[in-house]
Amino acid sequence: MYQSTLYKEEIIHDNGGREERIREGIDRLVLFDDFVFSYAFRNDRDAIQLILRCILGMEKGLDVEDVRIQESVKSLDSHSVRFGILARGQDGTLFDVEIQKTNKRDLPKRASFYMSVLTNSNLEAGKENYDELRDRYVIFICDWDVAKRGEPIYIFTYLMKDGTPLEDGSTISSPMPHTVAMMI
Repeated sequence: MYQSTLYKEEIIHDNGGREERIREGIDRLVLFDDFVFSYAFRNDRDAIQLILRCILGMEKGLDVEDVRIQESVKSLDSHSVRFGILARGQDGTLFDVEIQKTNKRDLPKRASFYMSVLTNSNLEAGKENYDELRDRYVIFICDWDVAKRGEPIYIFTYLMKDGTPLEDGSTISSPMPHTVAMMI
């Protein structure tokens, strides 16, 4: 018994620090990482539904039917997109949830581009009835205050010059991470 314990101790100390590096890596794993977030929620429709309800302030009426992780939308003639978590509600509403740790100052344009790809992929080829477009949400969970107003969640929609909402079914949301931490 003593010999096997001593042997285990020797392995721990004699492996060139590998085990310590592994433990440090595990300690750094947090949900606020695109890979970890996607992996943690890969098969958990109920958890994604709860996150969406909390971020969007909907206690009822938001029922997630399908969740896809790291879903790519390829394009032959323009930039492709890989959605972090792509969820579809039972009513056809589409939700893209992204983790954004780095403020590259291009978030508004990136969010707009992701919304355009989500919109474009929402209507089948040959269909011309735009009323069939379902509501779409692009959600970026950021670790900085996107609008610098001290709010935990920002929701952006398209407005006409006079401030009237366009009501095209598209919404971009950016919750701060401490809000998400309270939900999980």
